[in-house]
Amino acid sequence: MKKKYYKKAVFFDRDGVINYDFGYVYKIKDFKFKKKVFEAIKYLNKKNYLVIIVTNQSGIGRGYYNKKDLKILHSWMIKKIKRHGGHIDDIFFAPYYRFSKKKFSVREKMRRKPNTGMIIEAKNKWLIDLKRSFMLGDSWVDKKLAQNSKLKFIKIYKDSDLFKIVINRIKN
Repeated sequence: MKKKYYKKAVFFDRDGVINYDFGYVYKIKDFKFKKKVFEAIKYLNKKNYLVIIVTNQSGIGRGYYNKKDLKILHSWMIKKIKRHGGHIDDIFFAPYYRFSKKKFSVREKMRRKPNTGMIIEAKNKWLIDLKRSFMLGDSWVDKKLAQNSKLKFIKIYKDSDLFKIVINRIKN
C-alpha cells in the first residue's frame, strides 16, 4: 500500500490579492499585478507550498465574459509569474451567479465562495493538508471560505506588501 504524503498549500483569492480589483477583470490590458506578488509566489514555491488560486468569477454567469476569455487571461498571468521565477500550481474558479440565465450544476454552485467546493476539489486533487495551509484574501467571503474550510486566514489590504506578509506567516 502506497503512503499518501499530504502537502501544504496557500490559497490565493485573485482579484484584490494577486491583482488590483477593478471589477470583473478578464482582459489582459485591465490586469495589474499587485506589489510583491511575484516575490511572494516565488518564496512560497521555494518553501514547498502549493500555490493555488481560488476565485469567484460571476462575470461569466452574468454574461460579461466567457470561460475562454478567463482561460486566456489566466494563461497570460501564469506565464508572467513564470517569467518572474514563480509558478502557480492550479487555478479553481466559480462562474456561478444566482440570477444567471445560464444553467449551473450543483458542483458549480458549490464552488462559489464562501462554499467550500474549490477547496475540497484542490484538497482531493493535490492531497493537501489543510491544517498546514492558509488562505490569503481581501474580502469577507474569503474569510468565510477560510473559516468554512478550517483554514487560517490572512487579510490582504489594498496596499499590503504580500512578500512581507508571506515571510512573516511562514516564520511563525
